[in-house]
Amino acid sequence: MRRVSAFVLVALCSVSAQDAKETQPSTSAQVEEIYVARSVPEALITPPTGFCAQERIGFGGTLFEARFRFQSTTTQASDGRMINANVKTIGSIHICTGAPTADQAIRDWYAEGTLGSTPFRGIGKCVVRAADFPERSLRTFSCFLDLSGLPSGYVGGLLTSNTMSWQKPGLETDPPGYTQASIATIRLWRKRDAPSSAMAQSKIATRADVSKGSLVGTWKLVSITDTTDRGEAKHWWGENPAGFLTYTADGRVSVIIARAGRKLFSTVPPPADELPEAFLYPAFLAYAGSYSFEGERVIHHIEACSVQNFVNTDQVRSAKLEGDRLTLRQGPGTVGGVQIAYTDYVWERMKPEATSK
Repeated sequence: MRRVSAFVLVALCSVSAQDAKETQPSTSAQVEEIYVARSVPEALITPPTGFCAQERIGFGGTLFEARFRFQSTTTQASDGRMINANVKTIGSIHICTGAPTADQAIRDWYAEGTLGSTPFRGIGKCVVRAADFPERSLRTFSCFLDLSGLPSGYVGGLLTSNTMSWQKPGLETDPPGYTQASIATIRLWRKRDAPSSAMAQSKIATRADVSKGSLVGTWKLVSITDTTDRGEAKHWWGENPAGFLTYTADGRVSVIIARAGRKLFSTVPPPADELPEAFLYPAFLAYAGSYSFEGERVIHHIEACSVQNFVNTDQVRSAKLEGDRLTLRQGPGTVGGVQIAYTDYVWERMKPEATSK
């Protein structure tokens, strides 16, 4: 079986509200944000694509390209031991790893991703440790990334990780009993004169805003734009998709989106061969659940969905509200085999008279 290696992890560390209250410095004095989390491999891309081109990442000879999702973690307050390394999905990352350098134990490493809704990129090194340790078929790596490409309120950051390679795909290791793949710490440094939320370049939806009714109500879809890693705009849902988004005051959310130009069925009920074009994602999407906020991010906790794979997952969006126009941005992903840097869903608030018709 092909050996798969994971070199990165970036995510939010879950702590109790009481722990946070006791340990965090005041936001007025804090210029450093520290996160601890875990990565889970989602795709090993061979051969590497243009994403890993030398002119983009700064080195040649990419050994492999991969994508990971980020999982938040929980630690034990008494001694800091990690007791849950798979709490919830909170982002993703796209990496390129180079072939061994002149020093056979060292490899170049490049990555782009998001921490919550905060984008970043980084370049660094990975040091390969001894093979078959601590047991057969295992190998550990120590890696770092110097982070850049952060919002303007930050001066930089550092990601360090320790990682295991493994023989068995998925969450379980072979031999069993280990946590795959990376455990990392991320330090982000803000400008000392930056506001406490460095991402707040415009009005961002927060829990306080929700209490004032800023998001509560029904929104009509204006557009969906996927921006590729090369900066190209794609419209997988068509130029004029239809959709509605509803937030309720008691914390519930429902969404329905349909691609523009779907064909009428030849009969009702429709024949089986006409169903995929009408209902397969990304032709149609509907889901419902609850929602919550973490700073500038709105999180949809999906309980029912037309795509069963999304049930019991958390869909994280950064939220920008400008008047009656709401933009929800989703992080990196893949649509139709194309690597997407981010997707913007633009919604417009429906007036009471419109919803009453």
